[in-house]
Amino acid sequence: MLQELKVDVAEVRAQMGRANISQNRLAELSGVHRNTVAKILKNETADLESIAALARGLNEALRAAGYREINPIDLLKPIGFPSPQIGAPAAMRQPAYS
Repeated sequence: MLQELKVDVAEVRAQMGRANISQNRLAELSGVHRNTVAKILKNETADLESIAALARGLNEALRAAGYREINPIDLLKPIGFPSPQIGAPAAMRQPAYS
């Protein structure tokens, strides 16, 4: 049995808006059934494979629209832990290797 994870639906919808795609188009790009996408957006849960597929579809649409790709982890809603997305001042953002 696959573990169901909480999905950050607001983030998924925000990325869909940036890429200007509908639920049906996201399903096509992700390679999952449109009912699966609707269920994820309604129930806020999905298995890891579905989340990875959504991220692939969103990334394809984001690249086509000229935006940077997202990490599948950004689509998860952490439970009991702080968000993995920690904002740092722009001056502190540096590549790991110079």
